[in-house]
Amino acid sequence: MLFRSLDSSIRRGEWAKVLAVINAEPDQTSQTTWALKLRLADGYFAWGKYKEARDIYDKFFAQYPGGPPDQLKTFYYDSAYKFAQMLMLMKDDAAALKVYRMAIAGNPPRDTKRQFQADLADLLIKMADTSPPDVRGPLIAEVDKIASELM
Repeated sequence: MLFRSLDSSIRRGEWAKVLAVINAEPDQTSQTTWALKLRLADGYFAWGKYKEARDIYDKFFAQYPGGPPDQLKTFYYDSAYKFAQMLMLMKDDAAALKVYRMAIAGNPPRDTKRQFQADLADLLIKMADTSPPDVRGPLIAEVDKIASELM
């Protein structure tokens, strides 16, 4: 019920109401509260409030520099994937690259890691296509490394 009500307020752009619900949560670092915050971030993104969306995602991932705790793995990797996609839509490929690398370094499950690696390789190729030769070489070398790991 809480999520449905929050989603409705987000669709209407009722940011103060959404923030009041989130701020009323007793544990601001719980998975439930972060799920609410990331829903808000997704709403901000949908409304073109990219800075606000990015700030929330950045704060979430800053809590887990070495990867997520076991109880948050699925939530963390789903959020990382969505965030990287959002960054690419915002034309910030360099930031998306960092998110993919961060997610892979966090030791995700095998299938999840392979998806991140494949998407990272696609992004690296895209970036290499428009990069000068001195930048292109390391990007292609990373693609080769990823391709070897995926085979």
